[in-house]
Amino acid sequence: MRRVPIATFAALLVVAHSVPAQPRPCTWPELKPDPQNLTFSSGTVGAAPVGWRLGQIAPPHEPVYEAMIAPANQCHISPQCATVHSLRSDPNARLSFLYQDLDVTPHRGQILSYRAYVRVDPGSVARLLVRVHRRDCSTTFRDDMGNHPVTSGDWAVYEIRAPIATDAFHVEFGMQLIGQGAAWIDQISMEFGPVRFSQVVPSPSFEFVSVKRNYSTAQRSEFDVNPDGLITITNYQLRFLIPYAYLIGLYQIGGAPSWLASNKYDIIARAPAGSSEYQVQLMLEQLLKDRFGLKFHNQRKEITGYAVVLANGGAKFAIETKQPGPNDGRFGAGRGGIRGHMVSSDAFAQTLSVYLERPVIDQTGIEGLFNFELHWTPNETELQPGGVQLPSATPSTDPAGPSLLTALEEQL
Repeated sequence: MRRVPIATFAALLVVAHSVPAQPRPCTWPELKPDPQNLTFSSGTVGAAPVGWRLGQIAPPHEPVYEAMIAPANQCHISPQCATVHSLRSDPNARLSFLYQDLDVTPHRGQILSYRAYVRVDPGSVARLLVRVHRRDCSTTFRDDMGNHPVTSGDWAVYEIRAPIATDAFHVEFGMQLIGQGAAWIDQISMEFGPVRFSQVVPSPSFEFVSVKRNYSTAQRSEFDVNPDGLITITNYQLRFLIPYAYLIGLYQIGGAPSWLASNKYDIIARAPAGSSEYQVQLMLEQLLKDRFGLKFHNQRKEITGYAVVLANGGAKFAIETKQPGPNDGRFGAGRGGIRGHMVSSDAFAQTLSVYLERPVIDQTGIEGLFNFELHWTPNETELQPGGVQLPSATPSTDPAGPSLLTALEEQL
């Protein structure tokens, strides 16, 4: 269905339409009731593993990766295992993932323990992954070992424990190969168990936390998560921490006390070594409850949102060819400007939702990462993501400049 008619630009367009406050419904692949072929015994050496799917972030229509069953001399102790490897050197090849999609509605309220032995070729990087989703595409859990990937050529066992939410619908699990090289996986174990007191995944907590009010008139705010676990949050309003901690949009917060949008804080914390992004989010959830007494309840309502789509001619930025590094995937954002370095179109849409204060969904179909800069003339009430309201005009701001939506069409 076409939304409001607008002119077509050779750029990214933002189209207004009515969407629920929750993410849009998803079209999932056929979900299996049970995991398939975890031992890789079905199939022959050199053939694709039966019951598994192979995805890739690489040039479209050009297979850059291959998954196959490996013989016993390449495996840990099994007669057969699986390997994912790059077929050729291609700087555009970013990621491949061997995975399955599973229906987890029978396991709601339980704990998933996913274990496997993994090794890689010298210089290669691999990760196990588990992602749990609701039917509407929102995520209740994700862990892809981002802070502690597999880099060893020796077999070792790795584990991800995932709580299955009471409204969970689908789980995606498997192994990723990052960039070029090869990875092997063997002796996979998938176990769902009841949540008993002794089995509950321990709530992660920061090793130390410092929270202080920021009374300065500084106009800059920062939120930095270093790979070593040090988290530095400077000059931040709490209402901008809640979306990060709870995986929701700013537009989904209602009825908050006024000080949540006025008081600013400096927070320094350290997460335990190897903590995943999801675990850091859980730690921030607990911090908001313990230090600020956060309490909330859920309700559903309809609001107007936006979809980002590609117009004729495509985007004005190029997909990056280099491999992402530890400091990539970050945004620099302020009032009237956003800069992104090695970011995805989905993350770009989420950042736009902060400024537009409405849900923004990605319908560009863009695969891969890109760099961009976007500048516009902000309105008088616009806030930057950290919550610092800057003066309505600065020497570098053109009062007759474009709005955010116009800037999207003209610049990207």
